[in-house]
Amino acid sequence: MPASKSPAGVATIGQLVGFNDELCYAMFADEEMRRGLARLGPALDSLYSTDVFADNSQAKRIHVRIDSLRSFQESHRSFSFAAYLIGSYEAVDDYYDAALDVLRGYGSQRVVDEKGDNPEQRFAATLTLSGYSTIDVNDIRTLTYVRQRRNHLVHLGAQAKLGYQELCRDFGPTLNAYWGTSRESVDFALPAVSPLAERETIGLLKVLRIVIERLDSAELPRRANGG
Repeated sequence: MPASKSPAGVATIGQLVGFNDELCYAMFADEEMRRGLARLGPALDSLYSTDVFADNSQAKRIHVRIDSLRSFQESHRSFSFAAYLIGSYEAVDDYYDAALDVLRGYGSQRVVDEKGDNPEQRFAATLTLSGYSTIDVNDIRTLTYVRQRRNHLVHLGAQAKLGYQELCRDFGPTLNAYWGTSRESVDFALPAVSPLAERETIGLLKVLRIVIERLDSAELPRRANGG
């Protein structure tokens, strides 16, 4: 990766690293909670959180049986994973606008301003038309996949939309090969709509960060930094 990065790129990558760190902490805390519940054993399953965790000031806010607390934990995992991906994607979406503002500020007449359902393609088209480095289409398709995965989580879509299915069918195997082990358990050939799993979330956050580092090329930072 080029050592030079635009201010927008530095800020966005910092946000993505922050989301990843928060995810790692959440997984750490989740495992400790899981171990703690396991140590309680089934004999305490019929007791309530307010009984077992009487010294925890937050226990009364949920007041559920210990056997139900375990299912609460699983639901929280799914919610947390979705929140970290949604937040990470929003940071990337903001990066598009910030980077395009850099081009406008330096007099580019080729900024693609049309709003649409494919912000990553609009961004890539602008960079290409403005004469910047060639964008790898696999990076753009990766962003499209993450956007589709995010949209189905936000809107609770139970069935993959046609565009999502076609993306996975036509380009999923290529993207799987492109990312190799970096994708963790992400399967780009699968238009997933189910709750996120741990390794999938890690993989999605990882590829998002790598793509932004690539898009934030050396030439755009030189413009942004007055070069």
